[in-house]
Amino acid sequence: MSQHIHADATYKLIWQGFPVLVIGTTDLNKPFHPFGLAICSNEKKTKDFEFIFNSIQIGMQKINKALLQPTALILDAVDSIKNDFKNVFNDSYNQIMYWAHMKRKVENCIRQQKNQTILDFLNYFDSEWLKSNNGWYEGLQLYAPSTNNALEATNKTIKDDGIFRERHVLSRFLTISSNIINNWSIEQDLSLVNARIFATGSTISLEL
Repeated sequence: MSQHIHADATYKLIWQGFPVLVIGTTDLNKPFHPFGLAICSNEKKTKDFEFIFNSIQIGMQKINKALLQPTALILDAVDSIKNDFKNVFNDSYNQIMYWAHMKRKVENCIRQQKNQTILDFLNYFDSEWLKSNNGWYEGLQLYAPSTNNALEATNKTIKDDGIFRERHVLSRFLTISSNIINNWSIEQDLSLVNARIFATGSTISLEL
């Protein structure tokens, strides 16, 4: 089992505007393997990620598997995800935030404050990217990706194939999400010819 967890919220799935939370992991070939999906009322001010993290641990207990002990969390610097992760897993971990997100934030800060002094910018960078969100550099953790691209691709698949780019009312989306999760489980069935295999080693291609 991988030692890192990806977590993110995606929008524009439900007519009422509720965000959909998705968590999972990636293998050494970097495909995303989802653990769960949840619907919440607000990404930033609730304990919905704590609920879904706890639910995964309960699920592991029910199938007599060892509880997850992740050493890294890959996210986009949402405080609620970080806080809920700590509440469930407690252990120290690396908080990995992809470089592109950090780069966009810094560029926006520079553009918005054209008369900003060098000292102002250095204070901002120290506070935001060295003290608060310092996991944005490449190579922070061995075998863990530095982006959430695989999870975001899964979010896109949900929108393209699961709901066909339409917003649904909550009751309808609950049915759709149940089917999505069922398909995720079927994909992991190793008895199937086209099963989604969790890669424990990197595949090296000799193609040019």
